Amino acid sequence: MSKQDKTIFNPETLMVETDTSSRHSVLKGLGVAAAGVALFGLYMLLYFGVFHMHLPRTAMLMRQKAQWESRVERLLGRMDGFEEDLDLLEVRDNRIYRPVYGMRELTDTERTAGKTILPEGLDSTSLLASAIARSQLIMRRAWAQSVSYTQVEHLAKSAGDIASHIPAIPPINPTPGSYRFSSPFGYRNHPILGGIRLHKGVDLGCDKGNPIYCTGDGVVSLVKEEERSYGHQVVVDHGFGYQTRYAHMSQIFVFEGMKLRRGDCVGLSGNTGQSTSPHLHYEVMYQGEAVDPLHFMDLSISPKDYFEMVHKPSSKR
Repeated sequence: MSKQDKTIFNPETLMVETDTSSRHSVLKGLGVAAAGVALFGLYMLLYFGVFHMHLPRTAMLMRQKAQWESRVERLLGRMDGFEEDLDLLEVRDNRIYRPVYGMRELTDTERTAGKTILPEGLDSTSLLASAIARSQLIMRRAWAQSVSYTQVEHLAKSAGDIASHIPAIPPINPTPGSYRFSSPFGYRNHPILGGIRLHKGVDLGCDKGNPIYCTGDGVVSLVKEEERSYGHQVVVDHGFGYQTRYAHMSQIFVFEGMKLRRGDCVGLSGNTGQSTSPHLHYEVMYQGEAVDPLHFMDLSISPKDYFEMVHKPSSKR
């Protein structure tokens, strides 16, 4: 008999016996406790494993997270609209506004220049990180578009001058018989170097010493005298994306930085550089690319009307 066991007198048997009631109560208590633990474990298993339920604090945080994610998704949806609007503005800017004033198109790289900066510790793959990155990209594109519009506005204020700046008259006297159209714009067999090469202008054959006139308002950007290539040449920057070149000249009457008006005499025709006979090589460049000069002049203009637009040549350089 254990020291912990209690004894009692049984009046029915008139004997002293061991009291087992306390042991039964302890075992009963342990059984109830074990059943409680089992039921609690089953409850937790069903709560978390089957029904995927969470603790109140966790559930509250998850509801808040879901609300913020919903807001971020709505914001991303609005960003889709912003990006579509920016796409239209950029297309119009590149295809309409900037070309009108002779400005080159802005590239995608120029419009999106800059870095995306995310808050420290933020998962770069998260929905919030995506929203922040897109918002910063939209801001950079909007800023670039704003700068472009400022540039266009600046040129638009002088839009009335465009007509006088575009090279729009023949560079020499168009009187029939005073010149010959000796070589057109485009690919041809080079008369000196040989081989098929792009002829970037037109050749107007004429006597040496024929006056050459500036075809539009502008500023002389280059005066060069050399024995090869274009020989003695002048380049005039007309603004709005236009430039003109006058080459193989015998004399030059202008200097770099000199402002010219349409009809000012820039020099006299000649046979300098890579040239086989006296003529004027005349080029029109738009946004850095050579274009056909015949699209910018009317050789059928009457001599009277032509000489009303041009000025007498000056020997001053």
